[in-house]
Amino acid sequence: MVIILLIRSYDRGNYLLNTISSIIKSDINLCDKRYIYDDNSKDKIVKEILEDKSLKLPNKEFDVVISDKNLGCKYSFIEALKHIKNENKDNKDYLVITIDNDVIVQKDWINKTLNMYGKIKNIFNTDNFLLTGFNPTNSHLNMIKDYGNFYQKETCGGINLIFHSNMIDLIMEGWEKGDNDWGVIDKLKEKGFPLFCFKESIINHIGKLGLFSDNWGYDVDKNFKP
Repeated sequence: MVIILLIRSYDRGNYLLNTISSIIKSDINLCDKRYIYDDNSKDKIVKEILEDKSLKLPNKEFDVVISDKNLGCKYSFIEALKHIKNENKDNKDYLVITIDNDVIVQKDWINKTLNMYGKIKNIFNTDNFLLTGFNPTNSHLNMIKDYGNFYQKETCGGINLIFHSNMIDLIMEGWEKGDNDWGVIDKLKEKGFPLFCFKESIINHIGKLGLFSDNWGYDVDKNFKP
């Protein structure tokens, strides 16, 4: 199975700088392909980052894709997934790991992701599920069942989605027809596909100025261990 990492990017260069710094120090060498899809940022810091040589480190290099025009949060993500699908059209077995441009990660987060994905797949004997490595402590995530080191949930935030290639069309359809990640959750319910979440977050949200920040604060795991 090919492992693909996607970072969604638009402006907020200081956040992206922290994200890239954290990502490069992690085990992303376990990913076969790494993409940054930028939604035509105007931020000078972002432009400098995307041209930086640190994105070309051996075994950690990124393919940078910059949209010709600003598509917005909804459609830029869909276009990023279309790009991945097109580039991997001859491969029907790949895992997509997506993150926003305002997160930090544990150093072994990819290894933990692959182990958890494999564990859930073996338990439920299917690739038809969605996994997230972010479990915020101040969010409205509703637990269905506790499996020890992971939960089955009713909802999740959209900053980290992990799914098999046979789910990519469902993810795009839900994201477009619904309210981004909420639309994906609705599609999962419609198909009867489960949603799972790490009990202990392997990534954390740092974007206090996020588009979807709530009045009572932004989603963050206060117990996150770098």
